[in-house]
Amino acid sequence: MHQLINKKKIYFYLSLLFLITTIANHSLINNFKEFIKVKSITIDGLNSSEATIIETKLNNLIGKNIFFLNSNTIYKKIDDIKFLQNINIKKIFPSKLKIILEKTNLIGTTYVNGKKFYIGKNQKLIPLNQVQNVKNLPIVFGKFKVTEYLELLILLDKHDVKKNEIDNFFYHNNGRWDFKNKNGLYVMLPSENLEKSIELYNMFLKLDVPKKIKSIDLRILNQISITYENK
Repeated sequence: MHQLINKKKIYFYLSLLFLITTIANHSLINNFKEFIKVKSITIDGLNSSEATIIETKLNNLIGKNIFFLNSNTIYKKIDDIKFLQNINIKKIFPSKLKIILEKTNLIGTTYVNGKKFYIGKNQKLIPLNQVQNVKNLPIVFGKFKVTEYLELLILLDKHDVKKNEIDNFFYHNNGRWDFKNKNGLYVMLPSENLEKSIELYNMFLKLDVPKKIKSIDLRILNQISITYENK
């Protein structure tokens, strides 16, 4: 009889120990789950107003399990922010996200269906409400590909043409460009042999021309046709 009572006590204590252990483990798991939830997101590389745009997009990531949070999820949430060029996501365990962003350079403005956009070096058209305090960008007219515009700018840089002195670029359906300087000089470029014509244009600018020029036509290879302003 005494042995039976001892066995009952052993079973009781074992059951009690199992119950306590289960409760403790459950509490420990819950605490760990809370421990690894995202509690803060920091944005580096942007000004305060731009960072606020990103924070609003990512706000619902607070409380998510940082281990299971996929970088692609973050990319998709900010995919419509067109001024971003590089995105670097760092998980700082146990509960912090650090997102380092790089803005693209703005290289012009343009109009699409009557709506104005900034042109980014990242080859994207950027809505005006995503970027603030931008000045002195050329306006680009016509139905062009951003890659074509970038190629033109690269050639202008290569031959030391001062892009900050250009007010407007004009793209024509036959694939050629014109541009107009801030001083009113209108320059017509060819659809072929573009680099050669830009080189010729830059050489001409270094000449001492006595009269004020209204336009320069470079559409014929190795030729410059000049129109002077009437006095």
